[in-house]
Amino acid sequence: MKSKKIIPAFFALALCSLILKSLFDHSVPAYTFPHWEHGAPGYELALKKAEAKESPLIVYFHASSCSWCKKLENNYLATEKGEEFLRNILKVEINTDKGEAERILFNKYRLRGTPSFLVFIPKLKSPPVLISPFLSAGNLTVDEFLHEIKNEIDLAYKRG
Repeated sequence: MKSKKIIPAFFALALCSLILKSLFDHSVPAYTFPHWEHGAPGYELALKKAEAKESPLIVYFHASSCSWCKKLENNYLATEKGEEFLRNILKVEINTDKGEAERILFNKYRLRGTPSFLVFIPKLKSPPVLISPFLSAGNLTVDEFLHEIKNEIDLAYKRG
């Protein structure tokens, strides 16, 4: 008699587990960073190009398990507006989980966590500015985030 009660209870537990997983599993496809340089070697390449051309550089530090990174990537960078805006800007993504060289770069900029999205113009010796769409007063829209990036680039040229 006992075994008949165990089987339905097992299926009920399994069903509850699947329902909870579907409610709380916010996994989304990974952003592939099209037209970005990658990692510490990509950083060196992008930095040299930016210095030679006196152009802006975006350095984006992220981590594999960072949910805010996924939000930044999928809700801002992967949008049509985001990709169009960033298309002609030199940029490099650095996954801090990938290796020692990537962690050294993260520490070089004295960052505290991920995501960290830096904008600067290396040739002008402009200091890197951290820009985030996630604010305590509420998240920026895609347009507002891109506007912040554009403003920072414009300010860097004016200061330079």
